[in-house]
Amino acid sequence: MNSASPLAGPPESPSVSDPAHHIRELVTGYRRAKVTALAVDLGIADALKDGPLHVDELAVRCQTHPSATGRLLESLLEVGLVTRTGDNYSLTPAGELLRCDVPGSLSRWTTMSAGMQYAAWEGSAHAIRTGLPAFDAVFETSFWQHLASRPDAAADFDAAMADSVTESCELITQDPALRGATVVADIGGGNGKLASTMLDTHPHLSVLVVDLPGVVERAARALTRFGERARVEGADFLTRVPTGGDTYVLCRVLSDWDDTHAAILLDNCRAAMREGDALLVVGGLRRPGQPAARGLLDLHLLMIIGGRERTEAETADLLASAGFRLDRVEHSLSERTSLVAATAV
Repeated sequence: MNSASPLAGPPESPSVSDPAHHIRELVTGYRRAKVTALAVDLGIADALKDGPLHVDELAVRCQTHPSATGRLLESLLEVGLVTRTGDNYSLTPAGELLRCDVPGSLSRWTTMSAGMQYAAWEGSAHAIRTGLPAFDAVFETSFWQHLASRPDAAADFDAAMADSVTESCELITQDPALRGATVVADIGGGNGKLASTMLDTHPHLSVLVVDLPGVVERAARALTRFGERARVEGADFLTRVPTGGDTYVLCRVLSDWDDTHAAILLDNCRAAMREGDALLVVGGLRRPGQPAARGLLDLHLLMIIGGRERTEAETADLLASAGFRLDRVEHSLSERTSLVAATAV
C-alpha cells in the first residue's frame, strides 16, 4: 500500500505521432472487447487450459466453424491472448485469466462488461443529455431492478464482482483497523467474497454481511463454513444500517450512488455506529490529471447505475457531513483502488 500524497500538477498530454491512427484505434476498441469476450463465451480459453491445440481440434471441442475459429484465433493472437506454433494455439498469461477455473479469473467480468453493460452504452448520449443512467433508457428498467428480476443475471453479476474485487479485498484485509476490530459489518457485502477473505485472514474476527434479502441468501450459503463467525442480515441500507459492528466497511459501494443517496447511506451508517467506531470506504478515487484518473470508469458508473467516482476532497466532505472524521487514505500498488479510513465522531 502507498500512503496518500498531495496531487501533483497535471501531466502533459500524451504525444500522438499519428492522430488519424489514434482515432482509428479509439473507435475500433469495441472489436477487441468483443473478441476477448468470445474467447470466454465460446469456451476457447477453457478448451486451451491443458495446453496447445490445433485449430481443427479446438473447433470440434467448442462446436464452432473451423475456418471462422482460425480467424478468431488470429485476432486473439493480435491482441495478445494466445500464441501460435504452426497451427497450434496456446494461452498467454493474460489469456489464462479468461479461464473460469483459475485464481483471479476475469471470465465472468469479461462477459458481463462486454455483454449487458456494453449494450447499455447504446444509450450514452441520453445519459449525457439528461444526467440519468443509460442502462435505464436501453433496458427500460434500472440495473438493480434488472438483477432482482433475473436470477441468472444476478448470479453473473456476483461472479463478475468476485472476479474483480481482489485488489479491494487486499487493501481491506491488510488495513491496521482490522487488527483491533471484533465485529466487522460489511455493508453491501454481496455474495460474501470480501467477508470470506476477512474471516480467512483474521481468525479473531466475526463478520456481519448486510445486503438486500435476496442477495444475502447467496452470501449465507458461501459463508456456512465459518459457523457463528459469519452472520447475514437482509436490509435496504438506504433505509437503515444494522447495529452491532465496531468496524464498518463500504467496499465498492459508495460510488454506486449519486451524492444524495451516498449521503443517506453514510448517515445510516453513522446512526448505527458508536463514537470512535471505524469506517473503511474502499473503491476508486477520481484523481484528475493523474495516471489513475479513472475518468472513464466515472462515466461508466453514470451509464450503468447513475453513480460516480469522487475525489478525496469530495469524499471527505460527504464523510464530514455525516459525522465522520477522515483519518488517512491508502492506495493499492496499481493506484486503481483506494481505502479511505474514517472515524465516527
